[in-house]
Amino acid sequence: MKPENIDPVRTRRLAKAFKDIIAGRRTVSTATDARLYLEAVRAQPNPSACIETMVASEHGIRGISTSVRTDPSPVFLTAHVVPFLQYLADPGIGAIHEGSLLRQILLAIVSPPIPWNSLLTLWLDDTLQDGNAEIFAWLSLEIITLAGQELVSVVESLIAAVEKRSFLHDTDPKVREFGYRIQRALNLNSIVESRYRQFNQFKYRE
Repeated sequence: MKPENIDPVRTRRLAKAFKDIIAGRRTVSTATDARLYLEAVRAQPNPSACIETMVASEHGIRGISTSVRTDPSPVFLTAHVVPFLQYLADPGIGAIHEGSLLRQILLAIVSPPIPWNSLLTLWLDDTLQDGNAEIFAWLSLEIITLAGQELVSVVESLIAAVEKRSFLHDTDPKVREFGYRIQRALNLNSIVESRYRQFNQFKYRE
């Protein structure tokens, strides 16, 4: 969402809400607050600068973590959470500090994995439409790429889901492209983990 697409009064309200939440003068405690904050973030014209501001503030990260968990309904997820994820998909964000800022935001979204599980269910039920499936595929790839020990359960749930419904079989070519990249990343991770286990076994025998 760009500020020029909404009226000036709304733009000012969103800008104020963003600043107040980042500064800790306002908290996200209801679904209405969550919708406002997620919209306020998307209204920021410079995604990279916006994310840097959010990560620099504990209130900014906490606000996102709360916002994506206030309402688990499919309507809220597709109307507010998925568009926020689309905002995060801006290439400039992933380029900042080798993706470390994006990783912090993604961790706030999927750990604990309640929002992730809800999105995963929407994918399995084939209810992510109009480009939303592409955003979910992007999120899946980022999680695999940036994953650490704290995301093991999330990756495992994704692997189980892909076995039931593969990105490679989607009608959208962009989703399929993400699917190929996801498959390559999963295969690479599997090879690395296998070699790590072999190394540990060798060291143990010594």
